[in-house]
Amino acid sequence: GPAAEALSPEELADAQKAMKDRMKEKLDEQLTDYRKNVNDTVRLWEHGWKDRFYADKFKNEDIAKGGGREKVFASYVEGLCWVLRYYYQGCASWKWYYPFHYAPFASDLVDIARYKASFDESKPFKPIHQLMAVLPSDSAPALPEPCRWLMCDPESPIIDFYPKDVPCDPNGKAMPWLWVVLLPFIDEKRLLDALAPAEAKFTTEETQRNSYGPGYLFVHSSHPGFQDILKCYEQDETRALEGGKFESLTGFVTKSTQPEMAIAMNEPVEAPKQPPGALEDIRANELAAVEYALPPAGPHLCRLLDGAEAPASPLTPQDLLPRRPPRLSRGGMSIAELGGAPFQRHVRHALGMGGGGGGGYNQAHTQRGRYAEEGWGTLEPHTKRQRFGGGGGGGP
Repeated sequence: GPAAEALSPEELADAQKAMKDRMKEKLDEQLTDYRKNVNDTVRLWEHGWKDRFYADKFKNEDIAKGGGREKVFASYVEGLCWVLRYYYQGCASWKWYYPFHYAPFASDLVDIARYKASFDESKPFKPIHQLMAVLPSDSAPALPEPCRWLMCDPESPIIDFYPKDVPCDPNGKAMPWLWVVLLPFIDEKRLLDALAPAEAKFTTEETQRNSYGPGYLFVHSSHPGFQDILKCYEQDETRALEGGKFESLTGFVTKSTQPEMAIAMNEPVEAPKQPPGALEDIRANELAAVEYALPPAGPHLCRLLDGAEAPASPLTPQDLLPRRPPRLSRGGMSIAELGGAPFQRHVRHALGMGGGGGGGYNQAHTQRGRYAEEGWGTLEPHTKRQRFGGGGGGGP
């Protein structure tokens, strides 16, 4: 504004730095306040931690609502199967979800072979369905008008999907971004039933935007495979992509049936009218758009590709000799204190750097130590850990 224009460059830089320092100070005060007020009721380092975890109000209510501990264990194993199958074979189910806000302990997953995972592949949500399932009510204007009341009106049959106040469980963490946000789970049937009358009021454009469509491949005229793409239009045929020309991408392409996609080369392309002035017209089109289909799925083969050459091993016979592992629990040292002065002196001595000096390493350590002393993380230095009388606690 006018006030900023009256400042010299040096004064403006000083003002910006002062504002930045004030904001940082306020943030530090807020984080310190969070840390002082967080109540860790589980205390994982004390005997009985598992029972306290499951007895915690948030955990107990969440687990009871979802079907109990055994359901937690079974669902988590199902989730492991879903993830593995997703990466090796594709999406196992578009409707499966983990119905809890908390994961079990690894020690709870015993004899997991008794859990049988089966999935219904189903279909993904349409675009509007997906947005209705993930957006808060404040984002209702981003959706077609007939849908908006479902997110905002107290009389909406699914208004419970969009709570104004969402409970959060600090879960023993000081940082707010580590808290567990206890959003309600979406009931797919209720959502689709509530949306059906609204979808009947969609405009033609909104209906098209909310439909399943093909994948598209856009290829510029400078690309090595551009001429192959043009043949889809010139010869009106489906063509198989040559992986050598398309950086190992394979599959099938055919000309687009949508007029807005089948634009001739060097033809002008008019920019969308909304938002006004955001985009400019294209004077001459230089790319071709074709519909793309994946190649047939085959079995996943865990082997090196033909022609692969293994790199030389960086290990030497010396690396095979047994070594004594570090004993971090001895002498009052934890892994969080590896940057401390005693360890730093040991490293400097081993590297032949002497015992003195300062510079960037010491400065970086001082900054790191400041945050370690605040105890933001779960691994605090030994000297900052909470102490309890009466002997040590047992294991889980």
